[in-house]
Amino acid sequence: MNDNELILGLGIFGHDSSVSLIEKETGKILYCLTEERFSNIKHDGNFPYASMKNVLDIVKQDNLGKIKYIALNIDKSLFFKKIVEFLKINLTDKNLYKDILSVLEFAINEVEMQIFYDNVYPINFIKAKLIKSNITDVEDIVDHIIWNGNFILKYKRLIKFIQAKFPDAKVYEVPHHICHAASTIFCSDFKETACITIDGQGEIETITLNYYNNKNLEVISSSLYPNSLGSLYMHLTWYLGFDGHPKYPGFTDEFKVMGMSAYGESKYLEIFRTFGDINSEGKFEVNFGEFIELVKVNGCRGHYEAKFTEKFYTIFGPRRNSNESILQKHYDIARSFQQFIEEIGVKLAKFLKNKIPNTKNICLAGGVALNGLMNMKILNQAGFENIFIQPASGDDGTSLGAALYIRHILTKSNMDDIQFTNAYLGLQYNDIDIEKILKKFDINFTKPSNIHKEIGKLLNQGKIITRYYGRAEFGPRALGHRSILANPAIPNMKEIINKKIKHREPFRPFAPACLEEEVSEYFDIKVKAPYMILICEALRQTKDIAPSIVHDDNTARLQSVSKIENEDFYKIISEFYKLSGVPIVINTSFNVNGEVIVETPLDALESALFMDVDYLAIGSYLVSINDNKDKKFLIERQEFLKKRKLRYVNDYFSEEMYFWTEDNPIEVELEITNKQLQMYKNVAEERLKLINELHNQLNSKKKIKFWQFIKK
Repeated sequence: MNDNELILGLGIFGHDSSVSLIEKETGKILYCLTEERFSNIKHDGNFPYASMKNVLDIVKQDNLGKIKYIALNIDKSLFFKKIVEFLKINLTDKNLYKDILSVLEFAINEVEMQIFYDNVYPINFIKAKLIKSNITDVEDIVDHIIWNGNFILKYKRLIKFIQAKFPDAKVYEVPHHICHAASTIFCSDFKETACITIDGQGEIETITLNYYNNKNLEVISSSLYPNSLGSLYMHLTWYLGFDGHPKYPGFTDEFKVMGMSAYGESKYLEIFRTFGDINSEGKFEVNFGEFIELVKVNGCRGHYEAKFTEKFYTIFGPRRNSNESILQKHYDIARSFQQFIEEIGVKLAKFLKNKIPNTKNICLAGGVALNGLMNMKILNQAGFENIFIQPASGDDGTSLGAALYIRHILTKSNMDDIQFTNAYLGLQYNDIDIEKILKKFDINFTKPSNIHKEIGKLLNQGKIITRYYGRAEFGPRALGHRSILANPAIPNMKEIINKKIKHREPFRPFAPACLEEEVSEYFDIKVKAPYMILICEALRQTKDIAPSIVHDDNTARLQSVSKIENEDFYKIISEFYKLSGVPIVINTSFNVNGEVIVETPLDALESALFMDVDYLAIGSYLVSINDNKDKKFLIERQEFLKKRKLRYVNDYFSEEMYFWTEDNPIEVELEITNKQLQMYKNVAEERLKLINELHNQLNSKKKIKFWQFIKK
């Protein structure tokens, strides 16, 4: 038995839920998995069932050690802090304030309520007490308590379940923004560094400025919700016609606004500058009033968000519907807002530089740190020499950040021993797995003696290749292991891929993957860029030899490829370079439009057969799509998208499913009533909705058994 102590990081708060596994003693990062790769639900924010099951299976099979510590990417106590601060402001009677807090603490910690609701204790009692005390804003106060209180109860139940499943492990809660900061700081090779986290919101923060020096992680300033640059970015994205996430309009499509900005002018920058700014304490403040107002969120009692006012719509016009044409006005709005974001990012970085003038390094994290244009402006204008952005800078990276932070606390380590050498931290599928799938579906394939040379030759002939190899990437970018590759020297290749294969907006650019030692010949950048997260200027000759990777504003979202970090991809580009004289290939994510990046060999095979590509290079094997025409999927895209989701349901939602085993019935511990059971199910709301939509297509016997396990 291996006594090696392991730390399991769980990303269970926010979107992009994930699981990370590291060794406590060495700090070695073993695995990082995101749930969306299995569920095929983009930015899946539900409990990472499949990711956890796969990690635990590997721990057992490979005898990696014992999970002794579990780190969560949320600190539920911060929701209570929000209630405390809200009551301080709204209740001038100190005795009333203390009485209500005492009742809430009792209900949460002693009574262990399952849900806060109007006519249920303690809400009914608090409401009556407020009315009796002649408080005017009773409903607002009660709504605020219900909203934040139910977050506390929800995660308290979930933590209790995790503790029951891992009785020998200690569970830690780590504030969300600390997780973001730790995920990038501890993965950089900086011994001291400034750090900026920007996202929609954590428990309470929206932007956090940190300084790390040796063993200390210091908070310089925190911007608090609703002062959220990320939320403004999301709403502007929705206004421009991108629906985004079903629950959060505009969310997850912000990168499209960045892409649009290349075609516009900054005509509206002065208006956007009035939206908010950085104050003397380094905090972002939204200017509510003329263009932005704070409104209640429908269906979320006690929750508010910033939205555009009638004056905004008077000036800019109605929202563009997703099926309407994009006008020049929309490109100009995108460019103006992109520049506003860049300016705020640079101001935040300059504030940090002024506070800690001797540091040469800066790290970035949070969903907004996926904005490569902003990142490059920070590097070029804020006075720092070096920059690091962990590739999973969104919520997916917080499971890793939580695990690394807890290791830092437990070992008192300065984290110098952490080696984040590449982003290939997903599951490994070998040639044996791949060949079984190819033979199972009677696929015609070959096994070239030199797969890299063959891919290079085909790319030089103008063929479009899907590449599936080794461990999956961690983060939203395909970095050569789950990629679609093409020849950037063909002038209209961007249009071909956008229209023929990706079926997406024509303005969206494709990233160049360039041999690391050749980068300086083609791009204006002085730092490594292995994660496609810095957007730099292309040099003059680049557009001449590789026109399909240079955006309309002469920029490129670069991936520098080294032999050490990714030998397979390096060899492919090198072989293409020998034939074409171009050390660059187009690299875009391997997925059908509407799906997430492929995870398994079967996902890869199905997607390649559905897409209009020429070849699938999978492991050591080469599949000509033309030689397998009879295997292609001649179905509508929406029907195709269901295949992978159904497979997820079949594979992970059965009586053998990890979290619903008979030896750990959570309902016995929690005494869930019918209403309370529904509340618990909200932890996996989208997942359960998927089951309801697709249950008729499942084996009826398995379906009954699954629900029996929930009801026990």
